[in-house]
Amino acid sequence: MNPRIYLGIAVLVLIIVLYALGSMLSEQCVSIDGCKGCWYTVKKEITSELCPTANKKCIAEPYKMQHNALVDVLLCACAKAKKVNYEDEELNRKIIDVYKQMNCPRNVLNCEISASVTDVCEKGLLTKWKY
Repeated sequence: MNPRIYLGIAVLVLIIVLYALGSMLSEQCVSIDGCKGCWYTVKKEITSELCPTANKKCIAEPYKMQHNALVDVLLCACAKAKKVNYEDEELNRKIIDVYKQMNCPRNVLNCEISASVTDVCEKGLLTKWKY
């Protein structure tokens, strides 16, 4: 066989493998105490109540998917924290860490958040964005 055919097959296989890896690596997740939220790092067509026409398909931007996934995780974790009267220090710390992830610019190394865990969980700071 012609060596060009082998080269062509190798390139095709490489493209398929890279595409598959890219698809798998485009999803990111965060979890707190069994509460898990995931988002895609690329634009994605989704069906959501947050689409311009509720529960119809729309294109979601990665930063909006991330924000909404983090809100879901925080709402779930806050419910668990409230059940124990905010006495679980580890859970409280994780809530604040994820809240910082949601609100601190990526290029700021020492971003300070003045909100307490009760502020985050009870003062209406957790709102989802429309797509």
